[in-house]
Amino acid sequence: MNKLLSLLILLTVFSKNYSEAQDTIDLKQYKYIFVPTYKTTSANSRSMHGTDTIIDAHNISKTIKNYLKLKGFIVVDENTVSIKQIQKNSSLLLNCFIESTEFDKIKISVTLKNAEGKIVYQHTGEQNSWESGTTRDFSFAAKRSVEMITH
Repeated sequence: MNKLLSLLILLTVFSKNYSEAQDTIDLKQYKYIFVPTYKTTSANSRSMHGTDTIIDAHNISKTIKNYLKLKGFIVVDENTVSIKQIQKNSSLLLNCFIESTEFDKIKISVTLKNAEGKIVYQHTGEQNSWESGTTRDFSFAAKRSVEMITH
């Protein structure tokens, strides 16, 4: 009985450590991440097309850029002057794709793809929206969408 209990405890500890090791994604082989300015549309009956484009609503891309910088990446966007090192070796670059939904929870999904288009990271950050989607709620969800990255 003691051997069985010891084995169960050992398996539980091992599986917990294994799952924790899988919770982070090491992206040390990449130096740059292209994060475009997040744009969304909203219905507007006064607009000629019936919609308006909203640039970086709730600072979603700004928040993601800041957290990626804190993790040690050089973040570039559509306003960055081309960097020679990126042009010479595009294998150092990841492209960031951002999606956001807001229903009962705010969900921000971040997908990172390498130069070949292979997904190297994909995660969704969530935050309960207590006050009709405040910028703070979006900031928490954006942070959670990139929290598993190590660099």
